[in-house]
Amino acid sequence: FAQEKCGDSLKVFQLSQDALERARKAAKEFALKAKIAGAGPAQHTVFTTLESTLKKAQDKAVRENGLIYHHRVPAEAPAHPDPQCLVQPEAYSLPSPADWSGVTLDPAAVPLRGQNKAADLASSDTAPMPASAKITSEEQYCVVS
Repeated sequence: FAQEKCGDSLKVFQLSQDALERARKAAKEFALKAKIAGAGPAQHTVFTTLESTLKKAQDKAVRENGLIYHHRVPAEAPAHPDPQCLVQPEAYSLPSPADWSGVTLDPAAVPLRGQNKAADLASSDTAPMPASAKITSEEQYCVVS
């Protein structure tokens, strides 16, 4: 946006707090009807995290409006931005299977543990590979096609 609209943001924060409170009441009502014991949906981290995030942002907007902008808080919520201005669709199509090429994995190109000290030290796994995990001759090649 070309200009700050702090008053509009304060109205949006007020409406979001109201919507959060309605959602919390609906979750409590659901917990009562569903007979959920203990911490029900109203104590879910979604509510607590969203509430703290909204509170921090709203407090900042109130401070900025009081000290810097002095904008009037409108009675009605501002209009939503046109969704077409936010995202531009882009067409995507997969390449045809005729254009795909098969790739073969050569396990001989992968260094085995214990053969190359530098490669072993670069690895985050310091345990030696057990004999049961070694590649058998039947599993030696994987072909992707």
